[in-house]
Amino acid sequence: MDTKKKKLLLFITVLVLSILWLIVQWAVLPPQVAMQIGSGGARQNFMPKAFAVAIPFLISMGGMSFYLKDSENKSYAFVSLVGLAVPLMTLWMN
Repeated sequence: MDTKKKKLLLFITVLVLSILWLIVQWAVLPPQVAMQIGSGGARQNFMPKAFAVAIPFLISMGGMSFYLKDSENKSYAFVSLVGLAVPLMTLWMN
């Protein structure tokens, strides 16, 4: 498989995973999502569910889009993976 097909396969994989995470988060998260835990263990800094769900999706897709344009720079692919990992913490905190 040539590199163009590999990059496209990676993009499709990240897209599908991001959409699945988006659906899971929308079904599970409350209307106001806590984005930070204070030093006392209480949840702080809330945001609407729509933003909490959209931000990781946009991070993943943005990172992957830049990776497709410049595949020499692997940090874009890492940004995309971070976007896939952020929902784990969001789901854990809420």
